[in-house]
Amino acid sequence: MGAKEEEAVGLSILCDHLVFQWSTARLPEIADMKSVEQAEDLMAFERRLTESISCLQPAANRWRMILLVVSVLLAAGAWSWLNDPNTQKVSFYLSLWNHPFFTIVCITFIALFFAGIHRRVVAPSIIADRCRTVLTEYNMSCEDTGKLILKRKQSDRV
Repeated sequence: MGAKEEEAVGLSILCDHLVFQWSTARLPEIADMKSVEQAEDLMAFERRLTESISCLQPAANRWRMILLVVSVLLAAGAWSWLNDPNTQKVSFYLSLWNHPFFTIVCITFIALFFAGIHRRVVAPSIIADRCRTVLTEYNMSCEDTGKLILKRKQSDRV
């Protein structure tokens, strides 16, 4: 099983089974719960979700920096490529051959997107969004950091 498949299975288990184990720190906030065990389960789930999202943040930040650097290099290479007077006089392929910096950076930029940098940059948000989707069935949501948000049931809003 590959890393992406393991991550998907882990996310599926994390969100679908909702191993709710919540610490007693938020017990007053969830007084309408039927038992203390449910509250403890919710706190443990919140801790695990927060931990999972926070573990993805450093990698996402590194990918953001890589994307930023490659984008700046691409812009600089494109600027020099477009400002070269020979670019208009020669064929497209010869123009790219004459500007190896721009060509290499452009190929790197495209390769990064084929490798999935656009997903890696926003991985914590993807997990939070998927968890929100599952949590709506339980009248809950979560912040981008993984902290749970309890919502009142529709019948309680009268």
